Amino acid sequence: MYFPYLRGKKHELQVLNTAAIWLAKQQKITPILEPVTKDPKPFQESLKCLNRLNVPCIIIVNPQVGELIEERVFDLISSSELADSPLHLAYILNYRTILKDVKDFLKQASPRKISIIHAAEFRKPLELNKLCSEYASMGFQIFIDGESGHLYQQKFINRILIRDSFRKAEKNIDYAKRQDEYFSDWHLQYKKLGLAGFGDYSVIGKDFKSGGPAYAVAIHCVYRRPAENGDHVWIRHFLSDSMPDSTANPGGKFAEALEKLIEMKNPAFNGNHCDGCIGYRSLHSKGAYKGLGLAKELSISHHLNLMKDLLI
Repeated sequence: MYFPYLRGKKHELQVLNTAAIWLAKQQKITPILEPVTKDPKPFQESLKCLNRLNVPCIIIVNPQVGELIEERVFDLISSSELADSPLHLAYILNYRTILKDVKDFLKQASPRKISIIHAAEFRKPLELNKLCSEYASMGFQIFIDGESGHLYQQKFINRILIRDSFRKAEKNIDYAKRQDEYFSDWHLQYKKLGLAGFGDYSVIGKDFKSGGPAYAVAIHCVYRRPAENGDHVWIRHFLSDSMPDSTANPGGKFAEALEKLIEMKNPAFNGNHCDGCIGYRSLHSKGAYKGLGLAKELSISHHLNLMKDLLI
């Protein structure tokens, strides 16, 4: 199973709203959502959309980034419309977490399906494991890659590993040095490693930053590349060319990057009928520019569709 880790911002939520119908049908993808904005309405509307179609989703109740850091957000799922939903609740462990924090979460979250996200090694893993085993509703032990060791992870069952496969550049222009690069083969490896699933931060990356004016516009598009053991995921970065020393004319720069994407001779894009590819082709045919947020949305959508097709 694939667990994309997304933040609850406008365009990430819109991806899920649009994808809800096919997410419900294939049951291979379970999004992990971290609320990051104080306005609860967009987040709650997305949860209701997913719930109506019985789409599984894991909601983090103690966000670590954004406007809701360390707040408990149980009220996001308190609506009567979400009372019998398939939503899972997850708690992020960090270096300050003590066993009482986890106990309080488990009591409040039960009997919903519950998961633990390990963003650090808990100091008393055996006690934590014993506590988790007391709850029949316990779902997954989710590990953020690089924040805990292999031996620590092996103490738990139903393990999910979240790895940041997107090599984020400091500036968009830096992608010119590596326009085509390897992204991931975790869809081929996770079962061999005894994992129940794997995840990533899609084409956004783990770091949580607000975007500013762009000197160069970059569109990120994943695609499948054949290898000896099966198709790997690669990513191509399409960059604008004009005025690299100015933030002016973002629409024109987007059109330059989009033209390169449309010209890519790859059936993973040009022959694909996913929402992301259709959206990009529509923008190109109309000569339209609706902001860089929409470009991010379309790229995430395409990534989710590609992962759906690769999962077996």
